[in-house]
Amino acid sequence: MKSSFRFLAAFSVAALLGAGCWSTPLAKPPTQPPAQGGAASGGTQLSTRIDIPSVTTKKGKTDSLRNLSISSSDGKTIQSPLQIFGEARLWYFEAVFPVELRDSAGRMIGLGPAQASSDWMTEDWVPFEVQFAFPDQPAGSRGTIVMMNDNPSGLEENSDSFEIPVTF
Repeated sequence: MKSSFRFLAAFSVAALLGAGCWSTPLAKPPTQPPAQGGAASGGTQLSTRIDIPSVTTKKGKTDSLRNLSISSSDGKTIQSPLQIFGEARLWYFEAVFPVELRDSAGRMIGLGPAQASSDWMTEDWVPFEVQFAFPDQPAGSRGTIVMMNDNPSGLEENSDSFEIPVTF
């Protein structure tokens, strides 16, 4: 019994020490939006982008998001994988904020974290990128991209969002 206890204690210590030795791969740093006709990260070929230079959020703020670019093959419709670039301020928590894609019925069909590409703990503008896949949608159908500030408090008064109508 005593030797079983020693073995268990030694195994527990080794496991705890070993857990700190596991390395996790570093996330690929986000890239800036490609020029028209350029290739986006991940090899997605864009012929154009849908640009949204200024934004007014649900709460009427105009100083939270700016310079949004959405990947598009023709400048009018989106396709999978969806890629969005832009700049945000005071929307991040742990360097991310959520972005959802909803179909015409309001069902979430895609979700991804908008990842800051530089120090997010600032009141300055911080570039971000988000990319995620979604299921094929009927051509010409409508949907909505919903960008939400990360709100770890869960309090409604601290939440804000911005919606972008899109065509598939």
